[in-house]
Amino acid sequence: MDTSKASGNAAEHPGLTRLQELQRAGLIRRVTPILEDDPAPRPTGEARPNASPFAGQRRREALESAPHDAGSATDGVSMYELDPTVDTIDIVKRLSEDKAFVYAERVPRYALFADAHRARPSDTASQWSLAKIGWDTLQSQGATLLRPDASAVKVAVLDTGVDQAHPGLGSNVKTYCHDCGSTPVETSDQDVVGHGTHVTGIIAGDEQGEVTRHGICKCSVHVWKIFDAPEYCEDDNCFVYYVKPLMYARALKACIRERVDVINLSVGSPEPSDFYADLIRDAISRGISVVAAMGNAGQRGNPREYPAACTGVIAVGATTSDDVVASSSSRGEHMAISAPGVGILSTLPRYPGQTGFDAEYRDGENRPGTPRLRGLVHGILHGTSMSAAHVTGAVALLKAQQPGLTPADVARKLAASAEKVPGMAGRERTDDYGHGRLNLYRLLTQGQAGGASR
Repeated sequence: MDTSKASGNAAEHPGLTRLQELQRAGLIRRVTPILEDDPAPRPTGEARPNASPFAGQRRREALESAPHDAGSATDGVSMYELDPTVDTIDIVKRLSEDKAFVYAERVPRYALFADAHRARPSDTASQWSLAKIGWDTLQSQGATLLRPDASAVKVAVLDTGVDQAHPGLGSNVKTYCHDCGSTPVETSDQDVVGHGTHVTGIIAGDEQGEVTRHGICKCSVHVWKIFDAPEYCEDDNCFVYYVKPLMYARALKACIRERVDVINLSVGSPEPSDFYADLIRDAISRGISVVAAMGNAGQRGNPREYPAACTGVIAVGATTSDDVVASSSSRGEHMAISAPGVGILSTLPRYPGQTGFDAEYRDGENRPGTPRLRGLVHGILHGTSMSAAHVTGAVALLKAQQPGLTPADVARKLAASAEKVPGMAGRERTDDYGHGRLNLYRLLTQGQAGGASR
């Protein structure tokens, strides 16, 4: 936006006036519209530049419901990258007071929800989680009605990327977008962290070999990479990977435009955002089920994480093989359901990579040092990321069985079919388990009797 051409006086438009001042002073480094370019996934694709995180957003307005092709309140949004010397608290305050702007907030910092530090090889590991949720029982039934073909169901995975040609994924990954438009920073198509490949394998793995490994279902997976290089030094002295806000926003927009059926978000932030909450609401209002991980901060203050805490999202916590809530799993009144999330076997990229870097003090500051390497081909991870992926696969099967279900219908059926584990002490719902642990067999068998609500 060229603020030098904007009209209005300082009293009426304090935010606009301040942006003009910053522009004249050369303190606005970059302004990037969310919809500047086409971020739709492509089966293959030319690498295009990626985005860096931005410090401001604008425009907010309620969108309760809209037809599939209607415009959105989140259209017309731009992200502002400001010079580090700018007082962002002041600029957000001024923009909030200015009626010309409907969104005014700092961009949240979204992280992964898997315990990468405990990843290990999986030569002899079993897929206990599939048996636990009743997947094995469904396989033994032999009835098409109980094992619906979900190949036409479009599942979006917004994550660290994917090893698209991994034999453990079969042909289930249909498209992969690893960039997000005409932006200044280049990105790679590799999933160096491995998190996205692991999540995708839980949902739609498909491999026969010495050790048979399966995902929940055969579906049409569409992956958007929303991560780039590690940038922050954490309390555990590790530089880790965070979501690139522009990539995340454009991926959500593309999911809405492409009319996917379900979105898996195994990421989160304790910082709420009106803009991203409205993007989530846009998706749900258009019939897209959104599944999100609760977070892995159960032993670190248990903060409320977003997007799991956004209205209408299916928030998923983690349980162990003994149906006990995982000690690391975040809990809360917004949890919808729990699912296996400890010791989960799935695919990892076939090429080397790392989950982060040890912080090393050099030249007067902490810098990325020794990489924290991950496994190759297959491996075990822990976290609510893995739990969310189980539920996403279950939702894909449910939508294949009953295509007319709304997101609210899906949430109700998940709740009604959930296993009431011993830790719930006979209660219908608890903050530790939500409505109970995912029971895929019951979800699909009970679902035959009831259709979508109207």
